[in-house]
Amino acid sequence: MKNKNFSSTDIIGLSIFTLAFLFVVGTGLSSVLPTSDKIPTTISLEDAKDFARTRCYRLNQKLIDTKAVNFQGTNMYVFLSESEEYSDYMCVFTITDKSYEVISADCGKSAEKLKSWDTF
Repeated sequence: MKNKNFSSTDIIGLSIFTLAFLFVVGTGLSSVLPTSDKIPTTISLEDAKDFARTRCYRLNQKLIDTKAVNFQGTNMYVFLSESEEYSDYMCVFTITDKSYEVISADCGKSAEKLKSWDTF
């Protein structure tokens, strides 16, 4: 296997592609995420629900239910969603009140996910 030496054109092309990708991703999230001067120190349950609804819409799912739980001193929002594309398929996903980032997601057959949902 040979090593490839990158030219400045390769690096510039990669940088432009990366910037374009980040712009598209950032533009798509701008309606969901607050601007940097308005980022709250904690995310409210209502803001978390808005984030979850948008995430579900983009993944062709429907938000079914929401729970707020405290886990070892951290406020967490847990969401139950249902696939609009596949019957009998649900997801349970979680964010904290500190970040608009999914920290866990578990998807599978509805009966299994409803059992795990009931444990919260």
